[in-house]
Amino acid sequence: MTITSPDRIERLILDQLSRREMRLLALLVSLRRALNGTTPFKGDLGRAVNAALRRLIASGTVQDTGGVFSLWPRS
Repeated sequence: MTITSPDRIERLILDQLSRREMRLLALLVSLRRALNGTTPFKGDLGRAVNAALRRLIASGTVQDTGGVFSLWPRS
């Protein structure tokens, strides 16, 4: 059984968000596709993505604007 680490989920989220703004469902679908291509995810991906997004928002890396997630603009 392969376990995907929270750090890997965060890196995949940041990779997807670096390309464009995304809503949660689109982010889940893109992460599921990315993980199935490399390492199948075991467990509740939605819960893992929500937890990773909370950490990234708390760290100031990601912004949530009415359910649309994006990276904070670089200054």
